[in-house]
This record gives sequence, structure tokens and C-alpha cells, in this order.
Amino acid sequence: MSPHPPKTVVNVTFQGDEWDFDESVSLGGRRFRLVRVGTSGDAAAAEDLVWRWSLDADAIAVSGIREARAAGHFAGRIGDLQRIKGATTRVPVRDDSLLTDIL
Repeated sequence: MSPHPPKTVVNVTFQGDEWDFDESVSLGGRRFRLVRVGTSGDAAAAEDLVWRWSLDADAIAVSGIREARAAGHFAGRIGDLQRIKGATTRVPVRDDSLLTDIL
């Protein structure tokens, strides 16, 4: 048994929930709980999920806003992402913009 409890990492995505999961994995001898929660473009639901998961998660990612917008699931502004990321300061909340900038 690992001496460290598993780290919980949550991805709140603006894409649909058809790919949601809650899995335990090991990486480099550490255990992680990886959770994906789709909101189908619902910004209020994303903000609520970020707040609720901040009580238990070690880190949160917010992703899929561009893809949801392209698919017609999200009609809001890209700037809404800042409000959602600001829903908590308990844990790091990051978006996928840096990765997008690199790729």
C-alpha cells in the first residue's frame, strides 16, 4: 500500500458527458484518482462543479470550451472561463489555453 493517499485530479469539461470517467491509476509509483465531468456547454454547471470539487480535489482542469463552442453546445464568451476558474482558490484551477498556445 502506498504511504501517500491518492491525489485527485478533476477535469471539468464543456464537452458532453458521454466520455465521463472516475478511475484510479498509478504513475511513477504514485496513485491518482482521475475524474472527468462533462457539462455540455453549461457554464453555470461548470462553475458549480469547480466549487464542489475544490472541497475534495488536489487540482482541477477546465477544458473543452473551444470544442463545445464549435459544436454549438456553448454560446457564452471565452471570457466566462476566467469566472469559472475563479470559483475557488482552495486548489489550483487551470485551463487548456497554455497547451493550445504551444500546439
